[in-house]
Amino acid sequence: MGVSGAINTPGVSIGISIVFVIIAALFLLVDFDTIERCVENGVDKQYEWMAAWGLASNGASHLVISPVDLFSFKN
Repeated sequence: MGVSGAINTPGVSIGISIVFVIIAALFLLVDFDTIERCVENGVDKQYEWMAAWGLASNGASHLVISPVDLFSFKN
């Protein structure tokens, strides 16, 4: 069993997916904190898209993709 065989085991795949979900959740917390700080400090409206892009691209997409990848695992 080589490296590809060890990576394709269910335990490793589930573990990697769980790590990605945790990282995505942490990125969501950081993104929401950034948005909250921008609102509190009265940052210009032109920077709203940066916060929205960070929220959409980092957290939300990974939280959708990782569980789908986890449930699509086949033996």
